[in-house]
Amino acid sequence: MHNVVKHVCEYTGEDQVSLLGYCMGGTMSAMYTALHQEYIRNFILMAAPVDWSDREALLCVWSDPKWFDVDKVIDVWGNAPPAWLQGSFAILKPVSNLIEKYIGFYERIDDEKFLEEFFAMETWVNDNIPLAGETFRQFVKDCFQKNLLIQNRLRVGKKTVDLSNITCPILNLMATADHLVPCGQSAPFNDAVGSRDRKAINFPAGHIGLSVGSKAQRDLWPQVCQWLAERSNPIQRATPKKSRRRPRAAKA
Repeated sequence: MHNVVKHVCEYTGEDQVSLLGYCMGGTMSAMYTALHQEYIRNFILMAAPVDWSDREALLCVWSDPKWFDVDKVIDVWGNAPPAWLQGSFAILKPVSNLIEKYIGFYERIDDEKFLEEFFAMETWVNDNIPLAGETFRQFVKDCFQKNLLIQNRLRVGKKTVDLSNITCPILNLMATADHLVPCGQSAPFNDAVGSRDRKAINFPAGHIGLSVGSKAQRDLWPQVCQWLAERSNPIQRATPKKSRRRPRAAKA
C-alpha cells in the first residue's frame, strides 16, 4: 500500500492523497494512515471494523480461539482459499443468500435490467483471490481474537499502530443493516483518532448496499463527494501548450 500511495503522489505531483478503505481494506487503511499520516490528506472508513470487543457478531463467534484454530488452517492451506471465505460469508445469512436470492432471480428472469444488475453483482461478489496466509493469521489473532488495534497495541512489522496518530479529516461510513461489520465495530474509530475534524454517517443499508445500492448512490454518495470536495484542493489543470508548428499558407 505504501508503494501505491507514493507512486500516486509522484505521478500527480501532490504531497498527499485521500484514502478510502472498505471492509477489511478499511481496517488495513486505518493501520496505514496511523503509520504514514504525512501521506494522507483525508481518510474515509467504510463498513470497516476496528473494535471487536462486542463478541455477539457471528464472525466473532466463529473466530473464537475456543473453536477456531487459525494456525492449523493456514499451516495446512498456506493461504486462505477464496471459496472457503466466500462460503463462510454466504452462510452468515443462509436463507437470504442461498434461497431467497434465487427465488427472486426466477421471478424476474424476464427483466433485462434486473438480469444485467444481478449478474454484474454476482460477478463482483464472486471475483475473489486467496488471502495471504500470514495476513489472515495475524488479522484473526490480533484483531478478532485479541482486539489489539483499538488498544493501540497492534504491531505491523517493527512498528506499533497508534490510531491517535491519525490527525487528518475523518469520515466514518457505517451501514445499519450490516451483518458482516455491525456499526458497533466501526463507531469507536472516531473517538480513537487524534483528528478534530470527524464525522460519522449511519446509513440504512447492508454491507454491500452501502457501496452499490441505489439509495446509497442517490442519498449517501453525494454527501461523501461534498465532504471530500470541501477538504480538497481544486484540480489545477495544466494550460495546453501552444503548437510550435508554423501555420500553413492559404491556398490560392
